[in-house]
Amino acid sequence: GGALTLDGAAGVNIVGNAGEVDITTTGEVEINSGALDINAAATTIDSTAGVAITAATASNFTTAAGALTLTAAAASTWSTGAGALTLDGAGGVNIVGNSSEVDITTTGALDINAAATTIDSSAGISIDAATASNFTTAAGALTLDGANGVNIIGNAAEVDITTTGALDINAAATTI
Repeated sequence: GGALTLDGAAGVNIVGNAGEVDITTTGEVEINSGALDINAAATTIDSTAGVAITAATASNFTTAAGALTLTAAAASTWSTGAGALTLDGAGGVNIVGNSSEVDITTTGALDINAAATTIDSSAGISIDAATASNFTTAAGALTLDGANGVNIIGNAAEVDITTTGALDINAAATTI
């Protein structure tokens, strides 16, 4: 048979009442509209060949209540074509690597701004820099506390301890 065309000057309503409205085709189902409004108690999209949602302008995906979960079966990417990607959690942002590495890579600067910073590691911490560096407090003392001691190694260069106050060395024994 031929094609079925429904045309209404004021719109077309298809009502299934308590039953389903099924549209089945081996081709595409194409909806051309100024806006597409899907208003349903639940919306399920099943596809054996992937789902692509493309918008020509800024868009949003909002839940009025409850969580939004995006889950993939393989490694995935969330990126922007321009501008920054912002993760903003009202209760915080959790990054979980499970038993794998959490890798933050940039050719720019890594800037962490926080009221306080805590790093807890069950296997040690290593901070390496390619050039001269500093660790400075704006107020209060800087404390290095090693359970088995503190090693300061200058290699073939000077180890410089400079203070405008007193130099206080407390030890059971001192060797210079």
